[in-house]
Amino acid sequence: MRTPRLKICLTSLLVSSALVGCASSGGTADATVPDDTGAASDGGVGDGPIVTDAAAAQMKLFFNAEITGPTPDKTQINIRSASTTDGFHFTLDPQTWITSYALSDPVEYRMKSGKWIIAGFHEGEGIRVAVHDQTPDFTSATFTVAVVKGQVPSILEFDDGIRLYYFGDLGIQSAFSKDGVTWTLEPGARVATPSGSNLFLIADPAPARRKDGTIVMYFKAATLPRDGGDSPYDHMIYRATSKDGLTFTHENKLLVNHAGIPQAFTNAAGHVGVYFLDFSKFPGTKENIAAMYEQDDYSLTPPAPIVFETPLPDRAWADDPCPVLVP
Repeated sequence: MRTPRLKICLTSLLVSSALVGCASSGGTADATVPDDTGAASDGGVGDGPIVTDAAAAQMKLFFNAEITGPTPDKTQINIRSASTTDGFHFTLDPQTWITSYALSDPVEYRMKSGKWIIAGFHEGEGIRVAVHDQTPDFTSATFTVAVVKGQVPSILEFDDGIRLYYFGDLGIQSAFSKDGVTWTLEPGARVATPSGSNLFLIADPAPARRKDGTIVMYFKAATLPRDGGDSPYDHMIYRATSKDGLTFTHENKLLVNHAGIPQAFTNAAGHVGVYFLDFSKFPGTKENIAAMYEQDDYSLTPPAPIVFETPLPDRAWADDPCPVLVP
């Protein structure tokens, strides 16, 4: 969830995979002060080390190339993508996959069959979803409503269908579909604010599937605001794990401070990568995209900023990152 923008935008972008598991959250957070043992507990995103993996060439980073709209309450959403050879340096692809004023929190996902799904929040309707064969081009897509009350969707494929995770009234909730068109709400919360905690927000689910089949969910959390407001500078990234995608166990460890809107995927080598927005210099400096990868023991490499080797379009900035495994 993001409040410093022209409108509240709880964004989660594209997740995709043949092997991809997104990342989201799980169970309890520290009741008073977050555990400071994490990948970047000091709140800073460093210069490295950068993890170079030959498998990185089999991924694209989708992102929202946002442009301020014609009125203060509108932001033009332009989903773009970029290619990489190391997971941290990217070259802009020529396509614009969708342009919209009415599709916040966009997320694209590639299924094992090659079909693509896009989900996003519409202020008047809730979370809308569209399915397309073999391409992420949704410039003329037909959307159906999956969840009336929900924002910040993410998607993960299972053997018997597709689970849509989202930020709802109870925390992180979910809905299930066999075809990506008809969705059934699943009761309860996958991850909720723990009793007695000073957290007031658990949102932005980002699930991914590890090599051993465990589902890991990275997510955004925040403590009660000290000044009565909600700044992304105060947001943090945690994670939780699950065997079935429904019941999650919170690790209760702060991973990255001053960060939010994570998305995760599983790369071709079977490692989970997490891309997120770094707010450590906010509000003086606009947020930047950073990334970190799980190692074999599931510890995380230190977060490092990504670099666009190709300049972005005028009046645009890269936001809402979503890594996608591509064949």
